[in-house]
Amino acid sequence: MCSYPTSTCKNLYNIQRNLANKFGILFVDNVALFNKLPNIREYFSCDDEHPNEKGYKFLAENIYNCILENKLIK
Repeated sequence: MCSYPTSTCKNLYNIQRNLANKFGILFVDNVALFNKLPNIREYFSCDDEHPNEKGYKFLAENIYNCILENKLIK
């Protein structure tokens, strides 16, 4: 399970985290990842909610790396 890269809907984010924790599901916290970026606006379109091409690439790489790190695929 993974979060959307923005936390505009904190309820959904918290529900996802809690469900992942409750059921022992891997949770990819994209909110935390994107919040660490010093230049976060470079990764989003003009509405600051939807990623742009650079943002989606960063998001996909994070999910892929999580899959590899947790040995979900070879």
